Amino acid sequence: MRHRRARTIGEHRHLRKHDRQRPRTRRGYITWLPTRIELVFECAEAFEAAVPASQRVPECRLLYATDRQLEAIRAEGIEGRWARHAEMLARTEEWVEQLRGSGVKVSYLCRSGERSPTVSTLTLPEDLKASAVVKRVAELGFVIGTGSGALKEKTIRIGHMGDHSVDTLEPCLDAVEKALRGR
Repeated sequence: MRHRRARTIGEHRHLRKHDRQRPRTRRGYITWLPTRIELVFECAEAFEAAVPASQRVPECRLLYATDRQLEAIRAEGIEGRWARHAEMLARTEEWVEQLRGSGVKVSYLCRSGERSPTVSTLTLPEDLKASAVVKRVAELGFVIGTGSGALKEKTIRIGHMGDHSVDTLEPCLDAVEKALRGR
């Protein structure tokens, strides 16, 4: 059976079945998501064999990072990780309501129940530009993003995923609040 390259973990229906098999490579691309980093050297060799004298290099750092995160997920448990992300979303929602109650006109782009547990997209008041808010937050030591396309200057995105917790999210929310209030 031939497998196409998965775009997300959830998209690949046959991942569990093939966890213990070796990845098939074609021109250096892994055609299914491996669960162990030991495969990186095998993939690099296959890449070089398939495309000799290529200017492209497989991005080994991403495979190492993937392996590290898979180990962290295994240690925490996937349900624990989902619960932590849901807790950070709830804290961000609470923070937005506190801002609104104090007169800062920010709101969620998505309705409650449709929000991502890993990133919050907030609409800004008309007098604020997202790039200015992102720049100020960066000056305060945190990275957030603007929206994209037509929402680029109207929205900001605050990530609450991966290794973050409510404790590490709080200083970021404080920095965003300072930027929104012009401090």
